[in-house]
Amino acid sequence: MRDCLFQPLTWAWVLLGVLGIRALRGRRRFEGVAALAAALLLTVSGGTPLPAWCLARLERPFVRPSGVLPAPADAVVMLGGGHAASTWETTGLDATAAFDRALAAWQLVRNGVSTNLVLGGGLSPTRLGLVSDGERLAAWLRASGETNASIRILPDCRTTADEARESASLARASGWKRIVVVTSAAHLPRALAAFRAAGIEAEGFGSDFRGLDKLEQGREWNIVPDADTLWTTRCLLHEIIGRLWYRATGKG
Repeated sequence: MRDCLFQPLTWAWVLLGVLGIRALRGRRRFEGVAALAAALLLTVSGGTPLPAWCLARLERPFVRPSGVLPAPADAVVMLGGGHAASTWETTGLDATAAFDRALAAWQLVRNGVSTNLVLGGGLSPTRLGLVSDGERLAAWLRASGETNASIRILPDCRTTADEARESASLARASGWKRIVVVTSAAHLPRALAAFRAAGIEAEGFGSDFRGLDKLEQGREWNIVPDADTLWTTRCLLHEIIGRLWYRATGKG
């Protein structure tokens, strides 16, 4: 609970509550209701299990029994978003909360699911200029000593739909028939739809089970909104809005 005192979000929430109460006392009903409604929205989206529960519903179809891996495939495709290039880290990588994607993809390769690993992602601005996120990750993975894997990098991709199109082109050129796509579990429904729209059927392998992990930890009830829980809400909205946009534009 003490951690919330160090979050600007806490003070913004308190300020909304104070302003709302003061406005109601001053008979400025619209301003008061609006401020308190905003505070309530922050509480629901940042202080309850609702965002994690909704995100978990997207993740559950991709839960596998421990140790159960996909059947052998022609290639494992890891979508970007779990890291960025960095000139300051000794690894050359700035890992994000979704770095589980890289760990899961490399697990599949090291366990013999495929000898072909395809890395998605884009370009990160650094003091050395634009640097490929995929190239940096590939260099780090190769340094692990794994010599049986062939690592390929997709060109600069800004969206999942871009990665799906580039992966489909690579699959057709390489004669690949069976592909396993690795990304955050909640992102897989939209990702697999994008791959189908690009003309390729793929199997999904989930990682970064953020919603299920947070429910398992059981620390979601807070009157004061928490920035980490609010980020779960952001992940949920990203997938909901993204799926609607892809359907509307024919990308998935």
